[in-house]
Amino acid sequence: MAWLIFDGNLAIETWQSRSILAVVYLGVFGSLLGFIAYFYVLQHLAPSTVALVTLITPVFAMLLGAQLNNETLSPSLILGAGFVLSGLALYQFGQRLLKLFWQPKSANSANPS
Repeated sequence: MAWLIFDGNLAIETWQSRSILAVVYLGVFGSLLGFIAYFYVLQHLAPSTVALVTLITPVFAMLLGAQLNNETLSPSLILGAGFVLSGLALYQFGQRLLKLFWQPKSANSANPS
């Protein structure tokens, strides 16, 4: 709608093949396969775990952009991705880590007499 209001010009001759392939790729892989994978995972995992996929998607997109499109990764992007991955790891493995590293002292060991 904004395109129609502001410009309304469709200059097909300026389209690049890489841009067209990117749109087709996003339409096929980003939508179709993404939804298929999402609903498959939703059937096999808890919905609260599946909801975390939306948090890790930007991290994967950033890494794919750096790998496939030679995009630069700034230190703040890497730090942010580390925070996201750390948060997801704490959510996923937090209870196990808590049990592993923090064991409450029993009542018998508190009173040695």
